[in-house]
Amino acid sequence: MVAERTPSRYAIGRRLGAAAALGTSMLAYGFLEAHWYRLRHLHLTGVTDPGAPPLRILHLSDLHLSPLHRRVGDFLAGLAQEDYDLVVATGD
Repeated sequence: MVAERTPSRYAIGRRLGAAAALGTSMLAYGFLEAHWYRLRHLHLTGVTDPGAPPLRILHLSDLHLSPLHRRVGDFLAGLAQEDYDLVVATGD
């Protein structure tokens, strides 16, 4: 019969500390990511027929909106003032 070893207080403390550090870093990343929105303009050639007017596409991705994200809402309201031919929303 093999006796089971119980983890020492030191080992338990290390595991709890690692879990707390991981949780804190995930919260910090989530807070920072919520402020990483930007508008990029890409000009692609050879996508439409030569001489055709440019096709303006707005691609929205990973919008994590909550009442706390007022700056993102203001950013999106500004995008609504732009003139696009197509709006595509992707992401999670």
